Amino acid sequence: MLQRLKRDFIVDASCVGAALYLTNTFLINFPLTQMIKILPLPSNRSRKWMSQFVKLLLVLELVLVFRSWSVKCGIHNSIGSLVPYSQHTVLYILAKIRQLPTSLQSFHGLKTHESEERMQTTSVQRPESPYASFC
Repeated sequence: MLQRLKRDFIVDASCVGAALYLTNTFLINFPLTQMIKILPLPSNRSRKWMSQFVKLLLVLELVLVFRSWSVKCGIHNSIGSLVPYSQHTVLYILAKIRQLPTSLQSFHGLKTHESEERMQTTSVQRPESPYASFC
């Protein structure tokens, strides 16, 4: 199941990438900017906002079209969607957070239980610092 979910994620990511690429081509940008110039909007800033909003809607529509096409072709298994992706992402992040204290201890040289035992069994004489008299 996890393998099919990974495959669905790759197909969905490819659909999003293709949709983003297509919406930023000249074939879409030029007519969109010309149509937005015709609209009676108060400022240039609102024209840019409207243009980006229309592009977002177009990306969402293209992703839905690409995904339905990939399901019909048998490329997509229909297992992957927002809920399973977010569940696996949360589980992955939680697993990494649980590993974080042990990796931070070894990274910063903090003492762990095993290292404390080793320190007690072996006594190491540290050389006296030349700056010890200043303390």
